[in-house]
Amino acid sequence: MRRSLLAALVVATAVAVARAEAFWSAETYADSGEVPLIVEAKIVDGDRVAVTRTLYAATPLPEGTVELRIEGLTKLDRRTDRRAEPPKVLVTDEVVLLLERAGEAWKPFRFIDARGARPGCGATGAYFVRDGMVWCFTQEHSPGPLVLVTWPAGVRKQGTIEQFRTEIADGVAARRAWDEDLAIPDPAERAKRLVRWISPDASPDKGRLAFRGNGAVGELTKLGAPAVPALLGALERTDDRDAGDSALRALAEIGPNAKDAIPRLVELADTPGKLRVESIVRALGETGDARAIPTLRRVLAETSFNEPSTIEAAIRGMRRCKDPEVDARVKAKYSTD
Repeated sequence: MRRSLLAALVVATAVAVARAEAFWSAETYADSGEVPLIVEAKIVDGDRVAVTRTLYAATPLPEGTVELRIEGLTKLDRRTDRRAEPPKVLVTDEVVLLLERAGEAWKPFRFIDARGARPGCGATGAYFVRDGMVWCFTQEHSPGPLVLVTWPAGVRKQGTIEQFRTEIADGVAARRAWDEDLAIPDPAERAKRLVRWISPDASPDKGRLAFRGNGAVGELTKLGAPAVPALLGALERTDDRDAGDSALRALAEIGPNAKDAIPRLVELADTPGKLRVESIVRALGETGDARAIPTLRRVLAETSFNEPSTIEAAIRGMRRCKDPEVDARVKAKYSTD
């Protein structure tokens, strides 16, 4: 019986996680850095629009381009209140489209074809404009159809087209800065630029996009030893605990190639300030260097049982560093004598 309940709980949790991951909403700032084309346009007929302004184009449109065919445009559900009878429908021919390729045509970014036709079809890359105010799509529940709401979604005061253009420009600028940092050929110089993204204070996007901070950790990890000085510098400059954790996570993932960080990590383990001791200990242990053993032993001995993850990190580190006394010290730690 218990096994059946446990299995049901695991399945339910997995489904809940999957549904949470499926939630889509208009994230203008983030999405603007993910698409190759952003235009303002007027709907001409059916799926055809006349471009009135190009906000961004990764590759310039062919000279003389006036109209584009937008796959799925006629399917977009324009109801602003699903409960109203008769339905309230947004009437306008003005759109802003964040577009991705669909063969010879284009389609709005993250298009959801709810049931092959309206109602419920939408796209987080499709925005409508009426009287200078912007409307966007979001999901009320997941899985479920997209609905049309005022932009920005979840904010009481509706945004204007001027504010929308600024949001697009900021998102595109952050993406360009990211791409430029990744293109720096010298590994050490690239690392100096990439560490900015893990700190909200220094990040070109002010920490608005967590996935880019995580991406920076991944890129720094791939750089290996050349990234170590930049990561240590980041630890010195930041007062943000999460940013410090990100730097320490990168050092831990660099592992044995981060041996030059050991002296500073030993100091930080003694005086961590706002940093998490567990994160420092993990970074130390992953070096696999014998110089880390005395500090790992001390942390094991002095850490309260109320901090089991720090104890686990110290033990793992001692084993990684091949401490000959690890078993005896673990036994002593848990002895009831």
